[in-house]
Amino acid sequence: MGKLIYLLDTNILSEPAKAKPNTAVMERLERYEGCYCTAATVWHELRFGCEKLPPSKLRRHLESYLRALLDNALVILPFEQKAAEWLAGERARLMRQGYVPRLRRW
Repeated sequence: MGKLIYLLDTNILSEPAKAKPNTAVMERLERYEGCYCTAATVWHELRFGCEKLPPSKLRRHLESYLRALLDNALVILPFEQKAAEWLAGERARLMRQGYVPRLRRW
């Protein structure tokens, strides 16, 4: 595994499960395999989206995809109160300084 340098959100992690995934996203996922992780809050969104579906072919497909992510050692970072409080403080501090974060394109 490489150095974890990318924190993936729900949209990026959902892309491979689509019928016609975006080729640019798929190429980057392959290129940076082993260098990305996700957060527990994102994993929650993915699991919740799956859990609320009725039993169906789509649900089985998504459950299989999520299992494959875990089988391939996707790192899921915990998100705890201390982390949430630090993030809130940092965002407020940066906003007071006039910094508006830009989304990093990988």
